[in-house]
Amino acid sequence: GNDSYTQPLAEALESAGVTTVLQVVPGPTGSATILLQKNGENSIVIVGGANQQQFGLSSPATKELIANAGAVLLQREIPEVANLQAATIASSADAPVFLDTGGAGDPLSPELLQRITLISPNETELQRLSVGMPTGSEQELLAAAAALQHAAQQAKQGRLKRQPGATDTISVAGLHVLLKLGTAGSMYVPAGADDGTMADGVVKQAAVPATKLVDTTGTVSCTSWQHSGPCVT
Repeated sequence: GNDSYTQPLAEALESAGVTTVLQVVPGPTGSATILLQKNGENSIVIVGGANQQQFGLSSPATKELIANAGAVLLQREIPEVANLQAATIASSADAPVFLDTGGAGDPLSPELLQRITLISPNETELQRLSVGMPTGSEQELLAAAAALQHAAQQAKQGRLKRQPGATDTISVAGLHVLLKLGTAGSMYVPAGADDGTMADGVVKQAAVPATKLVDTTGTVSCTSWQHSGPCVT
């Protein structure tokens, strides 16, 4: 946004070693108020502000940064058109694309889904992405993840039939799914685990117990990055 939060936000990012290429748009800067509970869990109130305004990645410098990235991490608190532009640039340059699905509740467009290397939803987000499939048990989670993988493959095959010379095919091997299950830990469903069996490389990770839970802020994002390493290599 173009309010008083813009400069301190940019300075905070830069002081943490983040290289920033910021697009300033009219309106308030996006914000999130985190309410910490006594048990260490949190609830977040999001005010999208400038993040929800339509913008594009038209700058040559921005496109070059994305194309030269080792990996691109996206989330759904910005318009999908911007995510699609970023994913298209990255996949055309053979850079893996990771999508944390927090921030929006509607299904992904086929155009974006087919360009994702690894997608990381929680149980509720997976249910929405799979258009209402149940996610209450492990087998239901695996079935919903497989449905999402199948949808990505169908979308990709349809595009390649329409555009035989398409170059942004980084995810041609299929979609990896990393499920965030809260206190139950996480589950990684690799591309190709169609029948949802452990023999297909499905990995379950139990939650790591903490003797004293202080604050869970940021743990979901850290989990996504930690499990994404094998996809990069």
